[in-house]
Amino acid sequence: MFKTVADFAGRFSPFGSSTPTTPGSDRSTPFVPFVQGGDVSTQKMQEMLQPEKILEHVGQIFQTAGSTETEFSIEKLHPIAFLVQGKKGLKKREGHLYNTIFAPSGQVFTKILVRVKVSKKTGECLYKDFVHLELKSKTDPEKLAYFEETLPLYMEASHHRIAPKTYRLLDEGGKHSEPTLITELSNWGDFISCAQKIFKKEEETQRPYRAQLGHQFLCKVRDCHKSQIAHRDFKPDNILVHYDEKKEEFELKICDFGLAEKHESENPLTGLDRGSRDYQPPEFCLKTFYGFFDLRLSDFVQMGQCEPYLADRYLAGETLFSILTGGSIRNVLRWAILQYKKYKLVALRLTASQIGTLEAITGKDRPTLAQMTLENVCRLTYTSKNFLAFRQWLLEFLMDCYFRKDPPQTSPENIRVIKDLLQQDPSARITIEDAISRWQVQ
Repeated sequence: MFKTVADFAGRFSPFGSSTPTTPGSDRSTPFVPFVQGGDVSTQKMQEMLQPEKILEHVGQIFQTAGSTETEFSIEKLHPIAFLVQGKKGLKKREGHLYNTIFAPSGQVFTKILVRVKVSKKTGECLYKDFVHLELKSKTDPEKLAYFEETLPLYMEASHHRIAPKTYRLLDEGGKHSEPTLITELSNWGDFISCAQKIFKKEEETQRPYRAQLGHQFLCKVRDCHKSQIAHRDFKPDNILVHYDEKKEEFELKICDFGLAEKHESENPLTGLDRGSRDYQPPEFCLKTFYGFFDLRLSDFVQMGQCEPYLADRYLAGETLFSILTGGSIRNVLRWAILQYKKYKLVALRLTASQIGTLEAITGKDRPTLAQMTLENVCRLTYTSKNFLAFRQWLLEFLMDCYFRKDPPQTSPENIRVIKDLLQQDPSARITIEDAISRWQVQ
């Protein structure tokens, strides 16, 4: 065990020097972890900078994130110094890096970085937590090119507080020497992890959490579009959630701008790049309904382009559905289709409005439809004129079937907002501003 902070820090040199020093050796300028701000009591500062205290804090981070790791070694805790670009030039930042993988990832090494910061408002000395992201394939030209291509939009989103606050590490000459980022830690992880905590609560306490997160998410989508960024890959995995225990408040951020594009025009056309299979607008594949029915068209023409901001609206609707229910709409539709596809419509308790709409779409009378199964209705041949209308009818009907089994813990208006974002006709989707104005938090 190290006796002092200087002993602990003395083993390591700033900026990754390969020449470690011996613990306890005499150094003229020993490396001491960075403390930002004005005067703080020496006793408090020394206490927070003790390796044992920092290691304890790292353990709390892992625990809050739901990690099963229970043993933390002080040998994995290293001081680190780096340069970042500030408003007035290069700034030196220092902290402690815990050298173990924090969250699994296919593209980057993720490690915890802890800094000590003094609050400008209260003068209180606080821990500030970051994630240290380092590209695994540093020598792969294709991955390096992708990193450089997608990073600017992520950094712009960070500047507008859409994405977590992020810095790119620089070398002593102020150049980008390594594909490495420092980004604010969201202690509850992505929404998939967050939902496991939220949905363990009683139903009455779940309700405001879901609605509040849904409202924050819509606001982030709006901010993306105001910044002329089409994300094109909204889904629960790309939502990060931080919970402030003192304020008892959630803060939501968006990540993964790998498919994002910058568009100055309001309704640009772009090629179809697929994101997640479970979260795709129908423009990606009009002919199939979420992969379960190959719908038939008499005059089908495959779309080759889509409007990315309108696609984002659809993805926002799918993501809001997941926020409110804890599951993907694809899985919900799959359950409903498997459950009801062999049922005749007369047994499915269709409302007068639903059967009337279906009559207008199919051109078949009510007695004929009543004796058809849901699967047979899906196998009818549709023209492009009524095809999107039938897709919309089917989507909303299957959602209603699911909600009869498992009533949503939110207001009916929020469900209507989701349905209006999930319009199969892109031009019929409501704006994000409209969705925000109608969304009910309580």
